[in-house]
Formats: sequence, C-alpha cells, structure tokens
Amino acid sequence: MLILAGVTIATITGDNGILNRASESKEKTEEAQEKECLELAITSSQIEDVNTLEITEGRLSDAIKQQFGNNKDFSITDNEDGSFLVSMNDTQRMYYIDDTGEIVDQNKMLKISTENDLKTFRDNVNSGNTYEGYYIYLSNDIRINEEWNPIGKYDATSSNPDDSINRFFSGIFDGSFHKIYNLNINATEKSKGLFGLIKGGTVKNLGIDSGNISSNSTVGGIVGYAYNNAQIINCYNKANIISNDRYAGGIVGYANNMGDIKNNYFLQNTVNDGNGLDIEGVETKNEEELKKIYTVLGNDFKEDTNNINNGYPILQWQKVS
Repeated sequence: MLILAGVTIATITGDNGILNRASESKEKTEEAQEKECLELAITSSQIEDVNTLEITEGRLSDAIKQQFGNNKDFSITDNEDGSFLVSMNDTQRMYYIDDTGEIVDQNKMLKISTENDLKTFRDNVNSGNTYEGYYIYLSNDIRINEEWNPIGKYDATSSNPDDSINRFFSGIFDGSFHKIYNLNINATEKSKGLFGLIKGGTVKNLGIDSGNISSNSTVGGIVGYAYNNAQIINCYNKANIISNDRYAGGIVGYANNMGDIKNNYFLQNTVNDGNGLDIEGVETKNEEELKKIYTVLGNDFKEDTNNINNGYPILQWQKVS
C-alpha cells in the first residue's frame, strides 16, 4: 500500500504529473489571453490614425490601459523605427511589435548578451535555422576576439542563393543601438560581413565600430549578400572593406531584389572604374557636398559636430566611441 501510495503521489505531483500539466495549461491560457488583449490594444491605437495605421507610444500605452485596466504593470520601449518592445512586468512576458502592428511573442524572441551568445546564434543559422518569424536583439555592445565566421553562408560552389547548400537568415536582428567591435575577416570566399547571406530578413539599429573585412567578392560590413526584399535599417559601418574582385560596400556588398534605391551617395574618386554610377538612385558627391548631405537625408541623420565620422553625416543614435 505504501508503495502504491508513493506511486500515486508521484504521478500527481511529479514533473509530468497531473498538477504540473494543469499549471502549464493555465499558464498557456493566460498567455494567450494576454496576447489577445495586446492585439486588441494595437488595433485600437491604429484606428485613431486610419490613414497611416501608425502606432505611437502614447496611443499604445493608453490602449493597453483600456484593455487591461489601470493596475496593469507594463513598460514600453520605443525603438524609434515604428516598432516597440512591450514588457508585461507582472507576468514577466515580453512582446515585440513591428511597424505594421504584428506581434512576436516571447517564445520567438532571442536576447544576445555576449560574444558566445552571438556565436551560438551564428552556428544555428549556419546549421539551417533561418529564424524566420523571430526577433533577435542585442542587450550589450559585443567585442569579437577571434576571426569572424559570418552568420549565413553562400557556398563557393553555388551560383544561386536559394540553392539548398546555402544558409541564410530571414528573421529580425535588432542591434538595439549597440555596437560590434573587432569584426575581422580575411577570406577568399564570397559573401562576407557580420552576416554572409540574408533572405528577406531585417538588420537594424546596429553599428560595426571597428574591424577589417577582406574577401574576393560581395563584401560588406553588415551583410555580404542581401536579397528578396531584405532590409538594412539605421546601421553604420566603420570596418575597412576590401574586395579583391568585385561587389563591395560599407553596409552591403551585393543587394539583389531589394526595391528602388534612393538617397545613396558616395565620395567621388573612391570607387574604381566608375562602378556604381550606372545605378539609378546612386549619386557621387565631393567631400564638401557629402558632409552637408545630412540636410536632405531626413530625421534619421544629423551633422557630425563631434567628428565621429570625419565630418560626414551620422545616424541620430551614434555617439563618440
């Protein structure tokens, strides 16, 4: 009888017991209800501006209070690109809301705090995880202490980025206004940068603050090869870029099927053989013109008054290293 009682108790209270499963079921139900209320709050905040469906921090905050009540403990981080992070402090859940109002919940959010975290994420992508539908974000500046193997790879034997041998990133990578230091790559294969290959993904709010990246082709600070409407937003690069053959850029080495290019400028006499001049939306400027171009680039850029970028325009979030 004692043995049977012990087995019965273990069945009820163990890791796979009835009480534990009931608790997990309750938690999932509460999480689903929380997400549903947040979706209603987002819709409510968008309705106030039906012409653009733009979400603002103030309207979103008011709508959350209306849905959950004034006693709900939450905080909102405005990413300043139309997206938001909402932390439900009482339930310890976090949600990412993109600029269209779509939600990525905590189950598909990945925080990267260290070089090892970044390498683990890189290894997962290079093993076939595209992270499509995921939101990955940095919580610290990261210094890389060894030669970098890019996130995503375009195999040397392949001529089509969609070939099964290749590995690409398709999620959202948010630098959260942090920096990567010592991004060093010395290779001969194509598609080198922090990211090697991005398909339809997004990288934003990130700075490459130092490093040297050299390869034969498709070399860029943020990404070597980007395609299928990939987006690179609010990023900068200070690493030196060298391509021994073709296709090099400070941010992106090669962009394929990424929409019309606009507001793209480069310093005259810095590109060999006139490359780039035949691309619609790309213009060359002399030094004086390029340093003043911030006046037409919009609110994301500002004048380099502290000589962070040798007097050339900088992003609003950039600070002295």
